[in-house]
Amino acid sequence: MSVDIETFLAGEGPLFDVRSPCEYDHAHIPGAVSLPLFSDQERAEVGTAYKRQGHDVAVLKGLEYVGPKMVEMAKAIGKHAKGKCRVMCFRGGMRSQSVAWLCGFLGFETVRLDGGYKAYRKKVLETFSYPWSFVILGGQTGGGKTEYLQKMKELGHQVIDLEGLANHYGSTFGLMPGQTQPSNEQYENDIATELWKMDISRPIFVEGESRLIGSCVIPKEMYEQMSKAPLIWLEVEREKRLERILSVYGELPRDWLAERTLCLQKRLGGERVKQIVESIETGDIRTAADELLAYYDKAYMNSSAQHQRVCTHVQEAELLDHVEQYF
Repeated sequence: MSVDIETFLAGEGPLFDVRSPCEYDHAHIPGAVSLPLFSDQERAEVGTAYKRQGHDVAVLKGLEYVGPKMVEMAKAIGKHAKGKCRVMCFRGGMRSQSVAWLCGFLGFETVRLDGGYKAYRKKVLETFSYPWSFVILGGQTGGGKTEYLQKMKELGHQVIDLEGLANHYGSTFGLMPGQTQPSNEQYENDIATELWKMDISRPIFVEGESRLIGSCVIPKEMYEQMSKAPLIWLEVEREKRLERILSVYGELPRDWLAERTLCLQKRLGGERVKQIVESIETGDIRTAADELLAYYDKAYMNSSAQHQRVCTHVQEAELLDHVEQYF
């Protein structure tokens, strides 16, 4: 049975994404289980056969690839499904129809996504234009904004961690060693999934960001709403901010810290960057962090001056009490 996107997402049972591995790896519905009907190469060959030789030849080519996999696919389905399951491909066509048939044959109550992943993406992109009630938590580097957002979430407030979803702290030093970011399409999917959990009539707290977080881009329509939203500016003593920065970055490899600092050469100037790198290389991380904090404080103030919106300055000790006024 084929169902619309709202019914599909609200349904029960595992969600099997039967697109090829590269399609899934690029972007998918959060929580979906990859169950590819074809490998990347097989998908390309079936597609070529369809274009050059037509539907019937492509179907036979697909069956050649699928036949030997049926037993393993059946085992994988049985491992995840407990009575019900959901199946999707890119357009809601033959790939999802085939796997849905197998699920039904195994005795599972199965639904397919009408329109496939394309229908899901349409809903994702529409979501960013909804009239959300954002409240922005801003402040200077090292102020612990992410930590306070987590505390607010624990208290029952609606919070979206845009940096966490991007796997990036939002600066030249934001992508930690060995870490990777999701594709921008996956980032959008993840944000939309968080928004769907929210009550649109209640405020949603997010951290003040530039639109670009590493390689991830906050959706245009959402960012436009954020740029007009009320801003809470968190005031934290400089020494405390410095200590927080040292607790996060102080034990990271010196060569990585030096490499990232060199990326700031155009903004800071060659001589100043050279001095900071020397401090890093000699193990004087506090001096290096102090110099970099001065740069980021200036950059933050210049950025905040460009925004025309209601801004309330709040001391750190008063923040959690202050947010209650938005209800």
